[in-house]
Amino acid sequence: MKLISRLAAALLFMASALASGQALAAEREWLEAPELEEDEWTRGARFFGGVRSGVGIAAGATGVAPTFGLEMGVAARRGVGFGLHLIGMSNPPAVTAFNIPKAIYGFGAAADIRFYMQTLRPLSIYPTLAFGFLAGPAEKDGTNVVLPMLNPGFGTRVAMDPGYVAFEFGFAAFQIPFVNISFGFQPDPPKASPAARPAAPGQ
Repeated sequence: MKLISRLAAALLFMASALASGQALAAEREWLEAPELEEDEWTRGARFFGGVRSGVGIAAGATGVAPTFGLEMGVAARRGVGFGLHLIGMSNPPAVTAFNIPKAIYGFGAAADIRFYMQTLRPLSIYPTLAFGFLAGPAEKDGTNVVLPMLNPGFGTRVAMDPGYVAFEFGFAAFQIPFVNISFGFQPDPPKASPAARPAAPGQ
């Protein structure tokens, strides 16, 4: 009986020592683990803000339609980015396919999503799809004219720290060819604070 008691006590001691060793190993692994790193998109993403100007050239219209506006958004070295645009246009053309008459001027906004493809730094290229609207008084009777826009396009962007220059072309409302040039401020992303460690074992 005493032998059985001693064997049970020895097994209990060994189990307790093994559990303590595993706990100490887990604690040491947690203390020595490297801090979590930001993903590649976060490290390469940058805020930007600037101005843009261009022209739309509609078939059958008289003259070109100059545009001017402001833009801001997030650009990335690779992957998804987006932009918001405030747009003004003079001499906006009629869009007969949508039964939209010619306006005296247009004012509106747009948002776009882009997919950046890194080439040789500092050059990036990207397809883009923008959606928004332009509105203004009709040339004929002054009633409000609204042109909904879904604009596919393609662009190229050169990072010139702490700024950028970009060129885009596409088709406004799938009907009006356009070209745009933009430039502005694109600061370096802020230094990230050290990432929080995972919870220690037992917490």
